[in-house]
Amino acid sequence: MNRFCKLTTRAGRPAELVLAVVFLSGALLKALDINLFTVQIRAYGLFRDPSFLAVAALSTLAIETFLGAALLFRIRVRGWTYAAVSALLVVFTFLISYGWLVSDLEDCGCFGPIEMSPQVSIAKNILLLLLAAAAWLGLRFGQFAEASPLTRGRARIAMCAFLATVIVLYAFSQMEPVVKATEDSRPFAQFVFDLDGVHYDLGKGEYFVAMLDAACEHCMATVEDLNQRLILPDFPPIIGLCYEQETGLLDEFRDATGALFPLYSLGDRVRLFFSLVGDAPPRFIYVYEGRQIVYWDLEVPDATLVALARTAAGAKAS
Repeated sequence: MNRFCKLTTRAGRPAELVLAVVFLSGALLKALDINLFTVQIRAYGLFRDPSFLAVAALSTLAIETFLGAALLFRIRVRGWTYAAVSALLVVFTFLISYGWLVSDLEDCGCFGPIEMSPQVSIAKNILLLLLAAAAWLGLRFGQFAEASPLTRGRARIAMCAFLATVIVLYAFSQMEPVVKATEDSRPFAQFVFDLDGVHYDLGKGEYFVAMLDAACEHCMATVEDLNQRLILPDFPPIIGLCYEQETGLLDEFRDATGALFPLYSLGDRVRLFFSLVGDAPPRFIYVYEGRQIVYWDLEVPDATLVALARTAAGAKAS
């Protein structure tokens, strides 16, 4: 055996293990914050429907976990496992490149809450493709050490499937229920709360809802306009529904902006927030009886536009 063959044989198993660790750790981190991962997929600009995003997120977890476990347990299938890993990496690289070039993607979501830019992620995938090639060459030029009897054949495949099932079921159990805003749905009826001794039920009556991110500078800049709307006659009651990734951000938001209208924290319910806010906050919504009648993105609408929405909602109700 020449020197190249010896080198690839020795490097094959370490390369295989690195791939296994990357795939399994990525799947685990995504599962731990599956709601964030669905929003990260949404940022690619290819899909918008919440139900499809959930299917895409869970499918990604299942595939990554199964392939990572297969690499860990030495299920090689004459090299076809490496082919599947390489194909998945190519698909991921294409999607990341699309999101980066078309949708201005900032975080690829490869490791869930650990941010990674598209450029770094593409470089990582190229390195992983080289490791997959090294693992295949290790198998091609010299057999790796045989797996132990406890991890052979069907038992190993069953273990991979079991791990993938556990990860997917856990992630599914953590998914936030969302109600898509349609003409017939009442997504805002779920918001019933008390603030400063006042009871609010967004499923009854009319409200002007501002969907805000407590860490968003553009959201902060709109508060002055919202405060001015408070003094206008016949303007609907204003409520701010705020995404608060970390506890305490809403208090900082209130202190920095001087918001005079009630602010209700959605906590870190990121999937719920983005199912109502669209591509990016802020979004301003005229809500009647829990229904989204009309919305405006980025800028607070003129009072005359809100008045027209109120008239339309009243005519519809009659």
